Order: sequence, then structure tokens, then C-alpha cells
Amino acid sequence: MIKNYFSIAIRSFRANLQYTFVNLAGLSVGLMSVFLIISYLTFELSFDKHYSNSDRIYQIISEEKGTAPFIKTAEVPDVLGATLHAEFPEIEAHTAFSDYERTVWVNDKPHTLNSVTGATNFVQVFNLPFVYGNASTCFSQPQSVVLSQKAADELFPGESPIGKSIKLSKNSSPVYTVTGLIRNVPPNTVFKADIIFALNKDNAPNILDFTSYSAFGTQYILLKPGGDIEKLQQKIGGFLKKYKTNQKQDIGFIKLTDIHLRASDISAELDNTVNIKYIYILSGVCALILIIACINYINLTTARSLQRIKEVGIRKTLGSSRKQLAFQFIGESFLFFAVALVLAMLLSYLVWPFFISMLNIQLPLSYLFTIPNILLLVAAGLLSGILSGVYPSLLVSGAQSAGILKKEPRSFFLNFRLRKVLIVTQFALSTILIICTLVIWDQFKYLRNRPLGFAKDHLLFLPKADIENHQYAFKKALIDYPNVENVSFSDIQVGSGFGVYSSNTNPSDTAKRLDFAYISADYDFVKTWKIKLKEGRLFSETITRDAINFDSLAKKCKDPNVYSTRPIIVSESLVKALNISNPINHVLREGSPSGTIIGVLKDFQLTTLKETSPLLIYDLLRKSSFAYTYIRVKDSNLPETISHIENTWKTFFPNETFTYTFADDKLNRLYDSERRQTQIFTYFASIAIIISAIGLYCLASLVVKQRNKEIGIRKVMGASISNIAIMISSDFLILIVTALIIAFPVAYLAMQHWLQDYPFRIDIEWMTFAIAAILTVSVGMLTVELQVIAAARLDPVKSLKTE
Repeated sequence: MIKNYFSIAIRSFRANLQYTFVNLAGLSVGLMSVFLIISYLTFELSFDKHYSNSDRIYQIISEEKGTAPFIKTAEVPDVLGATLHAEFPEIEAHTAFSDYERTVWVNDKPHTLNSVTGATNFVQVFNLPFVYGNASTCFSQPQSVVLSQKAADELFPGESPIGKSIKLSKNSSPVYTVTGLIRNVPPNTVFKADIIFALNKDNAPNILDFTSYSAFGTQYILLKPGGDIEKLQQKIGGFLKKYKTNQKQDIGFIKLTDIHLRASDISAELDNTVNIKYIYILSGVCALILIIACINYINLTTARSLQRIKEVGIRKTLGSSRKQLAFQFIGESFLFFAVALVLAMLLSYLVWPFFISMLNIQLPLSYLFTIPNILLLVAAGLLSGILSGVYPSLLVSGAQSAGILKKEPRSFFLNFRLRKVLIVTQFALSTILIICTLVIWDQFKYLRNRPLGFAKDHLLFLPKADIENHQYAFKKALIDYPNVENVSFSDIQVGSGFGVYSSNTNPSDTAKRLDFAYISADYDFVKTWKIKLKEGRLFSETITRDAINFDSLAKKCKDPNVYSTRPIIVSESLVKALNISNPINHVLREGSPSGTIIGVLKDFQLTTLKETSPLLIYDLLRKSSFAYTYIRVKDSNLPETISHIENTWKTFFPNETFTYTFADDKLNRLYDSERRQTQIFTYFASIAIIISAIGLYCLASLVVKQRNKEIGIRKVMGASISNIAIMISSDFLILIVTALIIAFPVAYLAMQHWLQDYPFRIDIEWMTFAIAAILTVSVGMLTVELQVIAAARLDPVKSLKTE
């Protein structure tokens, strides 16, 4: 019997190739979208679960809860991990590391690698797999280094890297020796490690002090097997009292496997983190696509069931039970979804390179076709196939056999109310996706294009280097070039925050906190960055007091009050926050450094607009050993200008690697997650609206077939094609408008909630809803009109004969 059902299903599919193609296309594209999203979600959820110790590794975080906003930071005292290890026996080990890009030299050639500098037991705690060497001895000798297989192939192609030498600059010493080789760190890890250095010495247990400390990278503890992090957390209160830390201070822990998705609110965190909300949003999109595809299948199947009603009548007359007929139609649905699953996997294979490039991640094809991903897709597809086949099978199998063969009108009743509900649901979901896409796109454009208070175009910066002995000569050599407008040195890096922070309780509201940031830059900082001066003056080389080294002066006279006479420039927001009515010559004692205000700058945003800028204090950088070089260039002959800058750099700093970054490029990279969201929503919203249009096309086809006789009579009575089209289309227009009415408030509330994460955000405008409405109505009505006009153009005589 099953073989017979299979043969009937194949003949049925072949009998109407247009139906089969349209249905398979919509369903396959929908399942492809689900497969791609599932693959990406499983990748995001798999971070750091491959380490054998991952369930026992926890990152240490500090929390300050006394004033709002609360601070959660991964920047903790160097000694904290060692102190916790010494105090609590359930801790097996502690470690720390910092990851960043670093340029190394091999055979006088520079190579930029993802570098990790960590405690000597870093590779042991994380249990990195070694190809050569081992974790316990690889850093037993000074100036040892461990490479990944990828880095070894780049630095020493075709050779064994063990025992080979690596330098940090062309002519520098000491020389590092390769003592270990590890397997490549997979991309689903919170750190990137092509090359691993050890700290000169591990953290030594000293007295813990949260008021003044140095912080290196991020710190971790490894619990002993069976250790309970919750019980450890309960003991922290007594630990803090013992070491007399700030009463508002608390210490917390976050599991290694949770860092990637649940640490976006922790400052000084690793770069490779994602807000868990994005995962929820994508999961919702995945569900919406699947629901829309299933609704589409139900509509298509029901529409085509009219053509098979005689088959059902004959089968029932020959003795087939309703259960057998229902089983047959559910089986056909099952088979149809199975074929669609195969096509979805094939489409996913073809689309995967485009998909991962859109997400800006490097994942091999093996991450797509994993057994868990395939099982999830098959389970979702087959379950959807069975559920989607239930309604059409019950509908057709319940028809009265005698009435069908006699062509009685009530023998086969189609529940148009349910079908209308499905269409409204389908278009409401599609409209929600469209509105969300438009809002996310507008927010993304706003973040990228909102004025930052300085001119980010044509401003490039060079890496931090030892410029003390050549600072002025180097600057003059650059300025003398006609395509260079200005040059400035500063300790801050655009897009990466500030070097020094401090906090004070807000004097006007003790429940709130004021965050200050310290900028150290030379005389030409404001001029080079093109920041506007609101009032007062800038630093000047002709004013003696500006050039005084107040650090040396304070040490010499042993009077810390000398700092109150130091000239400083502040931001407009600082003046407002402290309610300073006459800021010029006002002595600022809040924040760091203290001094006398000589000028007020208009507010400018140095970092991402996803966070608020602290209150800025600008102190003069009189002479610096290490600083970033900022160069304002003209728009013309950029390659020539950059070549000149490179040659000048190599002349003054031959042992330093030359790299440059444009400020606007660096700032744009800060919004990669928003760019990915925008592209994903645009991609999948387009798919949703296309699938919905296919479903509406089939419903229009069904309605037109049911009303063929009516259309013929109206044409005979003199109705025009446009009259008939308007009459039938109005019913569908009501469905689409109903979908819009449902979608608008849902999308608005969802996007308002999403925007709360951004301190700088757009207002959702009515134009967004108007565009979504126009797009939805246009696609829907165009789809319906194609069917209606085709039916209205038929010869009414044929319509009346075939009804």
C-alpha cells in the first residue's frame, strides 16, 4: 500500500509541474534559510566548549554597585587571581592573558599575528593541544614562544619551527625561541592565538587594593573537580572584608562558556563577544521563516486539492476510509518536505560562502554540514511536514464521496476563514520583519553618519611608538609635505577608548556617578582633529605656564596643591554635569587630573556611539616616550602622501613596523555587529515576503477557480475586467490591511525594546511604517492582480461550461 501511495504521490507531482515547482521553490528556500540560521546559531552557542576544562574555568570580574550606572569590568587588580587562589582551597589554579595583534620579525620580514601574552600556566589551564612540546615545559626558559600550526606555516614554510628565532622588531633584542607548536585555535574561541608569549613573571601575592592597582588583561580561575562556583561566590563577602576593600566593591565570576554571549555588558572585555539578544532575535527570525513556509505550503496544498477532489470521491466509493486517505495525504506532505530538505541542503551549500562573508566570519563548510545541524534541520523539516499536512489531509478526506461525484456544491467545503487567518498571519510576520529591517538599517546609518564632534575623514594614525628622541623632527618632516595639513601626538587611540579613567560621586546626586577620562595630547590636538572650541583658549607654545612640567614641579616643591594651577581643557558635558557657571579659570578638583580650566571644547565622541562618552579632561602632552601619531591629510594624491609618510617613518624609526589606519575605517569597524544584523534582516525579510507572495498567489488562484462561474456571469452582464479585478482584489486588500494593523504595534514595541541598548538612537518615524505598508500592499496586490486579470480575460462561455 505504501508503495502505491508513493507512486500516486509521484504521479500527482508530475501531473502539475508548475504547482510542484512553485511549492518546492518556496519550501526549499524557507528551509535553506532555517538551515543557515541554525548553523550560525550552533556556532555562536559552541564557543569555548571544546576545552576539556571549560566547565571549570571562570573569568574574574569586578562590580561596583554603590552608584548608578553600576560598573561591571573585567579589569581587576593583577594580584586578585593569586590572592583568591591562596585563600580558597577549591581553586586549583589561576591565570591571566591579554590578546591583541602584534608584529614579529623573521629573517628581516615583518608578520602581523594574533598574539596572546599570558601567565606561564595559561596553556595548561586552557589545556591547549600540543603538536610538539608540552604545556608544562614550553615556558620553562626565558624568551620562549609557542606557535600555532597556521603561524608556523606562515613564518617558517616547509620547515620545523622548533628552535627557530623570532624578533619583536627588525633589530631588537631579546630574541624569542620557538619551544612549542599547538593546533590552530578554532574560531569559536573568545581569544585568538597564533603566537603565545609568557609574562616575564607570574603575579606574585601582594596586598589586594582596589583603590590603586595595575591591571593586566583578563584573569581566570580554574576550580578543582567538583568545585561549586555558587558556594565560592557566597564566601566572597568575607574575603572582601578581610582585605578591607571598598564596601561598594564586589567580585563576581562568569563561566568561560558564557563569556562570548553574556559578557557584552562587561567593560574591558575581550573583543570577540556578542550580545545574547542577537541570538534571540535570529532564533525568532528562524521560527518566523519556518512558520511562513509552512503556511505557504498549507495554502498551496489546499488550493491544489480542488483538482484532486474526484480522485478522493472515487477512492471513498471503492472503500477507502478517511483514515487511509488522511494517511496518504500526510505521507505526500512528508515526502514533499523530504525532497525540499535535500534541495535546501544543496542551496545552503551554494549560498554558504556568501552567507559567511555577510557575517564577516571565517568558517569552513564543515561547520554547516555537522551532524547536529543536519539532525536539527531534518527534525524541523519533517515535523513541519507532518503538521503542515494535517489540515489539507483532514479537509480532503472529509469530503462526501457521493456528493463529489454528483458535483454537489456542499460536498467539499473549504474553510476560507482559516485560510484567511493564515494569510493574515503570514503577511503580518513578513511586515514585522520588514519594519524591523528598516529600523535596524536606520539605526546603523545613524551610528555611522552621526557627527562625532571631530572630522573623522582624512585623519589617519600611526601605531604607538617610542618617539621621544625624534618627536619634533619627525613632526616637522611630516608637516613640510604639502599634502599633510596637521600632525598631533596623543596617548589615546580613536575607537579604542581612553588610557586613564576616574570616577566620582555626582555632587548634585550622590546616588549617581560621574565618569571622567583623561586625554594627554600635544598643542595641535584640537587643530588636527578639528574639534570646536566653545569658549576660552587652547594650549599655546607662546605661554610659559602651558609648557611647565607640573609633575616635576610637584616633586621638587613637595606640594601637591601645585596641580591646581595646571592648565587643563575640558569638554562641554563636564561643565554641564558639574554645573559650573563660569568655567574659565575655574579650579577643577573632581576627576583626574585636577587643574585650572583654560578652555571648553564642544563634545566629541572618541569611541562607539553604542556607549556614552565620559567627561573629558585634556592635559598637555609636553614630551612623550610612547604616543600615537595623528596626521590630517588632504584628499588629493593619497597613495603618494602615504608613501611619503611611510618613508619618513622608516627614516626616524627604522626598527618599528610601519602601519597606518584611517580613523573613519576604525570607527566603522566598531559597528560590524549592526552591519551584520542589517544584512541578515534584509536577506531573510526578502525571503519571507517572497514566500508570502507565493502563498497569496495560490490563495488568489483558489478563489478565482471557486468564482469562475460568477466571473463569467458578470462578464456576460457587461462587467469590465477592471471591475472584476477590483471586486475580487478588495477582499485580499482587507486581509493585507488587517495584517498591517496587527504588525505595526508588535514591530514598534519590539524595536523600541531593541533600541534601549543604544544611548544614541533614532526615533522610529511614521515613514518607516508607510514604506513597509507600501511594500507589503504593492507585493500582495500585484500578486493577486496577476491571477484575477488572467481569469477575467478568459472567454465567459468557457468559464460557464467548465464550472
